[in-house]
Amino acid sequence: MSLRLSTKATFFSEIASVLSSGIPIAEALELVARRRFPATSAAGRVVAELATVVRSGEPLSRGMERQLSAFEGVEIAVVRSGEQSGHVEDALRFVAASLDKRVARRRRLLLGLAYPAFVLHFVVALAPLALQPLRGFGPGYFWRALPGLLVFDGGIASGIWLHFRFSRNRRYVEFLRKVPIVGRAWVDAGLARYLRALSALYGAGTPLREATRLSAMACAEPTLDDDMDHVTAGIERGETLSAQLARTGKFPDEVRRSVEIGEESGTLGEKLDRVAAMFEEKADRALDLAVQVVAKAAYVLAALGVTIIVVSFYGRMYSEIS
Repeated sequence: MSLRLSTKATFFSEIASVLSSGIPIAEALELVARRRFPATSAAGRVVAELATVVRSGEPLSRGMERQLSAFEGVEIAVVRSGEQSGHVEDALRFVAASLDKRVARRRRLLLGLAYPAFVLHFVVALAPLALQPLRGFGPGYFWRALPGLLVFDGGIASGIWLHFRFSRNRRYVEFLRKVPIVGRAWVDAGLARYLRALSALYGAGTPLREATRLSAMACAEPTLDDDMDHVTAGIERGETLSAQLARTGKFPDEVRRSVEIGEESGTLGEKLDRVAAMFEEKADRALDLAVQVVAKAAYVLAALGVTIIVVSFYGRMYSEIS
């Protein structure tokens, strides 16, 4: 069963807080389940199953592996690395923080598009007034406007569904990457996910070879899969990470130089954290710009729609009167 990002963020944050007070992890799971997740909810059932696994003597990461529909591979790997290094609380907090950032990014996207969507809804709702101007907003207007609103909302819902349905389709993503501004935001977000996962895994003690492999899974961007696989293959051959990142041609020179300095000075974990934060900020800026462009396009369409409605309204009214 799948879980919402916000629900998982709450789960990881709560478990880390309870563990910091010295409570064993099995009891911590049961306490968090009673306090935050009802037993009948999907999250409650997931936490209950995790508690059962931990009670049997297995680690938390093993329980998460048995529920792959609820937890992503990178989340499991970070928790496993924290268990092996003895810093499970830090690992849980990191996963929670990463999920919170993703939730905040989605919320900013929705808020940025909410008002343009409302404006377009308003224009669509006025369409019957242009078709039958003399009837005005009289009785039955709602039912005359409803078909247009249903078609409009259905189109938006279908577009969202198709986007998620084909988000792992290579041809679709290649097309999306070519869209001005939106494509740049998509690419930067994928690279940011890769670097953040790599930073988290390596910082939690995961060997670089394994960290690059799992980070490629976290990227979830089919047009970058080959490049990330080449990075992993290069690391397995004993080559440096900085050389492999430069070979992809997808990372700026400052990323390569920063990683190279980290490799030479023994501070690779710190450097990876910095470049991950840099790309996250870059992805956020690209996303904000994409939202602004889409919003402006929506306003232009709304203005055009209002103009057509007004012209049609007075044109039909004149012809009906005359």
